[in-house]
Amino acid sequence: MNPIRYWSILSIAAIAVAFIATGTGYAVPLSPHTFYDFEDAPNDDVSTYQPTNNPATALPFTLTPSTTGVSSGSKSLEVNRTITDPNGDPGTPSFYGMLMELSDLNKFRLGQAADNGANLEFELTTTTASWGAQTFMQIFVALNIDAGFNATGAVFKPHLEGHQDPNTGAGVDLTSTVSFPISAFGGVPGALIQSSSFAQLFLAINANNNSDHTIFIDNVRITPEPTTACLALLGCLGIVVQRRRLTDVRQYRRLIE
Repeated sequence: MNPIRYWSILSIAAIAVAFIATGTGYAVPLSPHTFYDFEDAPNDDVSTYQPTNNPATALPFTLTPSTTGVSSGSKSLEVNRTITDPNGDPGTPSFYGMLMELSDLNKFRLGQAADNGANLEFELTTTTASWGAQTFMQIFVALNIDAGFNATGAVFKPHLEGHQDPNTGAGVDLTSTVSFPISAFGGVPGALIQSSSFAQLFLAINANNNSDHTIFIDNVRITPEPTTACLALLGCLGIVVQRRRLTDVRQYRRLIE
């Protein structure tokens, strides 16, 4: 087989596999896409959530623009619970969070990402003042659509990822990228997300109530599964190379004619 034709077939095959991996019916392979960079904070379509069935756990908190832990642009978002448990009970877990509304475009992108193994990512920053000694601390992200609220979501445990002092349980000075597989949201099909009348990402903190809690997040985004992105890139590179070789062959033929 002609080497140029051989490389053309391989390149097209690589791109085809990348297209298929992104889900049937999508026009292009999935690319990284930012949902929130918080440059317009606090005017982004972000709101607070507090349970109302138990006043002891419904603790006021605020969402405020910040420059701490910025990874994209000039602002991050400070999520701050400033009022200690009114019952003074350190054994009662607090549960609070923020709802991030997704636009129609972002809803489409999330549905696209759900079908190809992509991740939801954001930068998380903590400081030594983020929280005091904790015996229990976790952060998780869930998905809320017409079909229901995925209460399990994807769990991030600060003590396993270096954001919590292993000896005292207090916060530490650290910024890291938190990455959740979108499949953790109950394996919801992309079409179900896209057809929903609304979509919300819910970021929550669940912790003991013996201190205030402050975290900083930035650049909430989806990131393609690396293999798919690499296949598409290799395919495009292969086409460029074979076109260059074809041009060289034609020029050579003109010289010897």
